[in-house]
Amino acid sequence: MPDDTGQLPNDGVYRAILWALVLTVMAGAVFAIVGETVLRDPVMVRVGTGAALAAGAIYVFFRRLGARRAAKGEAGRSDAGRGAAGGHVDSNE
Repeated sequence: MPDDTGQLPNDGVYRAILWALVLTVMAGAVFAIVGETVLRDPVMVRVGTGAALAAGAIYVFFRRLGARRAAKGEAGRSDAGRGAAGGHVDSNE
């Protein structure tokens, strides 16, 4: 089973999710602004604001998840190749 602990921030699907969330936040903000200024529709304002806040919260969650996975991956790579005692393992021994 491959160790993909540090792969999340570099994964294309992860980046696509982040971009989709950013676009959702922007679309929600546009709905809220247009609903308030142009249409004077309080329902559109609430829906746009709610969508922007929900997508923003999910975005923050995924960013923290990616940062945590990247930090674990860095720690795992720095320990890779060491023996059980933490010393250098020479394949010629």
